[in-house]
Amino acid sequence: MGARQMARQVFDHVWVRRLASLGCLLSAYQSARSGFEWHWLVASSGCALVLSHPRFAWGEPEGCPTTMSWPRWFELCWFLMPGWLFLSAAAAIRATQLPVRFSDRVWLIGAVWLLAGSWRLSRSKLGSVATSKARGLILGCAVVVFAAGVRTWQLADLPRAVHKDEMSVSLAERLWHDPDCDWLAPFSGYSVSNLCIGVAGAGGLVFGVNPLGARASGAVLGTLSVALLYDGLRVAAGPAMAVLASVLLAANHTHIAFSRVASSYIQPAFVVSFIWALFARLWIRPTYFAAALLGIGLAVATNLYQPALAALPLLGVSTSWLLLMRPERRRGLILAGTIVGVSFVSACAIVAVESWKHREQYAARSSDICVLSEHLMTGLKRDLYHTDSALVVVAEQAWVGLRGFHFGRDKESQYAINHPLTDAYSAALMIPGLTLALLSVRQFTAVNAVIFTFGYLVIALGMFVAEGFNRTTGALPLAMILPAIAIVQCCAALFDGSGWLSRAARVLTMAAIASVSITANLLIYFRDYAPMRTTIAAENDSEAGRVARMYASQYTIHLVSWPLPIHEGLQVIVGDLPVRRPAISDPIAYVKSAAVSGSDLFIIGGADTATRDALLARFPTARLEPYRPNTVLSLSLVFVGSPRTQVGRELDRQLSEN
Repeated sequence: MGARQMARQVFDHVWVRRLASLGCLLSAYQSARSGFEWHWLVASSGCALVLSHPRFAWGEPEGCPTTMSWPRWFELCWFLMPGWLFLSAAAAIRATQLPVRFSDRVWLIGAVWLLAGSWRLSRSKLGSVATSKARGLILGCAVVVFAAGVRTWQLADLPRAVHKDEMSVSLAERLWHDPDCDWLAPFSGYSVSNLCIGVAGAGGLVFGVNPLGARASGAVLGTLSVALLYDGLRVAAGPAMAVLASVLLAANHTHIAFSRVASSYIQPAFVVSFIWALFARLWIRPTYFAAALLGIGLAVATNLYQPALAALPLLGVSTSWLLLMRPERRRGLILAGTIVGVSFVSACAIVAVESWKHREQYAARSSDICVLSEHLMTGLKRDLYHTDSALVVVAEQAWVGLRGFHFGRDKESQYAINHPLTDAYSAALMIPGLTLALLSVRQFTAVNAVIFTFGYLVIALGMFVAEGFNRTTGALPLAMILPAIAIVQCCAALFDGSGWLSRAARVLTMAAIASVSITANLLIYFRDYAPMRTTIAAENDSEAGRVARMYASQYTIHLVSWPLPIHEGLQVIVGDLPVRRPAISDPIAYVKSAAVSGSDLFIIGGADTATRDALLARFPTARLEPYRPNTVLSLSLVFVGSPRTQVGRELDRQLSEN
């Protein structure tokens, strides 16, 4: 018997595998506790090598995928071709002088026709799609409810930081109501398109211009990204992997943070989850509808938040690698890939026309943030890495990006959190999970998890000069597959068997391990993010809005020092409040003539002493309360009369004490 066969027999022994799984979990835990010391990382990876033989417990379902048959000429010309033609015609119209909204309507007609036709074709040729089992549906609903609950908790409450990008709700209000607005052109010099801003501010259509309207879209996209990750994993890897990875994503502190503020930042995570769910279905059970929807979705992704673009080349790399390693799948995916490609090209043509028109703006924006641009590369060589080699700079930046889940901090001014992208326990489990994934380069789940996660870390966090993690949210969804792989594989080896006792032990152990990571993430968000959740960005416009919201039910609010047009951050905060603002540019004239109700609060900028003195001269008995004096956020609060209820009097008392 050869040495290789002897080693295989030893590694396949049940107690060797159990000891390896226990060693993997304990070394990963110790690695998280000790700050990722290299010997613990090596130990967890070594145990994972033992566990990788001879089988994987997290692989894709057995059996061959469904093969789509080529449609007949009549079906092709009626169900699919008109949609592609309308989409292509929209691009041709956009290149002319015709109204931009006309091309948008033609594009929408083409998209609706293509999706409806592909759905009808799927039903007629492939039959009804099999419905989910009750258990999978219940588990998915539980995960989505948990994700939605964390993201909507006190979503509109103030005091709360108001991010500058939350102003997109007021920008989107103009876009939705302007009949001549060009949805595809960059807005006011931004590199992102109006479509990105429209999606970010869509919550304002339902909830109005207020904090809830500004944040609702991000919470919805964040929750949907969790649901889509679950759906893709349920199809490609089974319920255990689906529940573990999606619940880790639902609890991830970075994902929660960017789901609750500035929804354009969470768009890459949504795009990656959307692509993953449809790609998994095309790999396991392709349909005409899934192929057409993926093609149109990829085209729309190119017109959203700029880091979402990284998903396109990463999908191409994943597909190419899988087809290289799995040649038996090529024939079955030719038709699905053709529909995806034609749908993407025809739907993306209109975006290509607009991008060419505004190529200089896009190039200028890329030059501002990409380390490969000449001025940034020169600065990095001179000030940070002290080298003359651009290759060294690129390698160093890539290494910094790859360590994003284990080291680093978010330096973006909104959060400035001294934590990596996830908690230490999930990050530690990523090491054995990555080892198991790399040893299974033929597995659909493993290949996508590695390529999308590390591709986003390098492209978004390594190749761009960014203060924070806002460009890296696209790495989060499939990154959670890696610790889930380690947990499932370890628990399958630790409690090997098909009896109910073994199954119960596996489920309970997986739940206990996952709960450690979930608890750590929630503690980071609700404890370490607390200062950011209870303060306002450094603008006294926003601070004035916070005070107005605090006292709106007890006083008639007069915002004196902020005449129209109002600052957009302030507009978001007070958008749904009955406040009075001077319609004239002279605040002194306003305070001399303003009608009062008997319970009034005048909010004046701290530096505007002339207006404050004019108001006190008119109401000698008014009470002046300096708010954060001697700071850039200072305000003068002038109370005329008493509050309407006992609650208001308690607020007054607290303000006086502070």
